[in-house]
Amino acid sequence: MVKAMSVSRTARRKIKATLLHHTTLLTGYLVKLRGTSTGADDNIFHIKTEINTLLNLLSQLNGNYNEKTQENIKVIIVTGKRISRHRERTSILNSQQTFEDWIAEISSLKLELIQSNGKEIEYSAERAIRVFLSYSHIDNVLVGEIKKKLEVYGLEAFLAHEDIEPSKEWVEEIIRNLKECDVFIPFINENFKKSKWTDQESGIVFAKDAFVIPINIGLMPYGFIGKYQALPYENSSKTSKEIVEIMIKKNPLMMKRIQDDLINTFKGSEHYSESNYIVKLLEKIEPFTGAQVNELIRAFVDNIEVQGAWDAIEFIEGIVERYSGLVDPELLRKYKHAPFMPK
Repeated sequence: MVKAMSVSRTARRKIKATLLHHTTLLTGYLVKLRGTSTGADDNIFHIKTEINTLLNLLSQLNGNYNEKTQENIKVIIVTGKRISRHRERTSILNSQQTFEDWIAEISSLKLELIQSNGKEIEYSAERAIRVFLSYSHIDNVLVGEIKKKLEVYGLEAFLAHEDIEPSKEWVEEIIRNLKECDVFIPFINENFKKSKWTDQESGIVFAKDAFVIPINIGLMPYGFIGKYQALPYENSSKTSKEIVEIMIKKNPLMMKRIQDDLINTFKGSEHYSESNYIVKLLEKIEPFTGAQVNELIRAFVDNIEVQGAWDAIEFIEGIVERYSGLVDPELLRKYKHAPFMPK
């Protein structure tokens, strides 16, 4: 008999947080199947992917989780399979009420999971994601532009400024930020290689086994970070988007944190062009939870700079349609009477 592999407390905590995150994603994809068949094939593919992910995560826990919570997640998985099989057989569900009952069952179970596992939820959204940008001071303009773009996503970006002889306090500040960062992004070229400090920063991060995304601005990764595939730099907008996409793909726990921070930025948008720009970012990180959906609609209702942005108008219209069952009725009424809504 093969003994089950033990899982550390920290690992269990991460798996539990990931379980709840993927449960939310699964529910979001199921809700998007409501009504029309538009995009149904893509949603069914995502549903099956999330189900397989949840089953894999449950197996990793080896039973080291609240029994009722595990049972609830299994019910959600079974119900998800039932809905996707039903939808594959017909473009429109034969019984819309049956579908609504299934969704209600899943939503109720998901709420119960969130209420009973608050600490695990907080793990994925307790603070901004910390990014350490490592570079030669010669390239400070290029890296500074990346920092600005990443901060739109709500990321907390630290630039490791390089002085000829940094003070002891400054060195300690750099080391502290290196130890606390979630993501380490070195901008690699000959300037980086000649720097007195960048290789030391890479060594510290290598020792803590952080999430590394090297950016090739003239040179491939080498030394401590030679094992990581580099992202070629093109321009600040494209590269920052690709950085975030890699973060979400490699570490799903970061997705909700990025979503929440980006939604907050959307709510505080100060110009139509900013609203339109943020919409393009939001479109890449669906699905959203019910709370996020209502915050997006509230941003439209409360902010005239969002109401007047054409891309934002189209985006919110789609959100209201796709997540109709999750929208607060009073908020929906306000949305329909917003000044810039097309009549």
